[in-house]
Amino acid sequence: MENKSVIKREIILRSAIRVIARRGYFNTRIADIIEDAKIAHGLVYHYFKSKDEVILSIFRDAWNIFLSHTMRISRENQDPLAALEKIVEYVFRVFQRNPDLIKVLIFDVPRITDFYSTANQKLYHSFFEKIMEIIAAGQEKGLIRNTIEPVIAAYTIIGSVDSIIRQYVYNEDFKNMLTMDKAEQQIKLIILEGLKT
Repeated sequence: MENKSVIKREIILRSAIRVIARRGYFNTRIADIIEDAKIAHGLVYHYFKSKDEVILSIFRDAWNIFLSHTMRISRENQDPLAALEKIVEYVFRVFQRNPDLIKVLIFDVPRITDFYSTANQKLYHSFFEKIMEIIAAGQEKGLIRNTIEPVIAAYTIIGSVDSIIRQYVYNEDFKNMLTMDKAEQQIKLIILEGLKT
């Protein structure tokens, strides 16, 4: 019974991601999600109280996965610079596999007032805090310059990835300038090489 419940919830969220990515959050109705998911009308409300709860669930689920993968990458890579490189690669792979999810996370989730609640912001910033820990560990090992503030480095790394992905989502000219693999390599060269001692 529990597995069916999880599967139905996932079907709703996958449909919500597709529809919101295509139409935008404010132009999406619950009816649009229901139509895409091909489910009974009441089923959405069995799992979610509102459209806001649907999009916040997309954020929480995705962000917990990002955090889990970041922690796994950190554990598996004793070299903090290698861990940071793997995290950048991971975010780009997620975008390549599921551009709609990244589009919703970047453009639609921040438009929801409840995204800025204490609990959601704590979850959001925990991803960056883990990256700060990796940078601080690199400084302790003498691999990353001590003149760099871990908080600034963490937000710079993820901010640069975010900015480049935004261009691939909305800027056709940018897509024609260079491949995503090239952009990823450039971020690693400019940002990660700049951290080294």
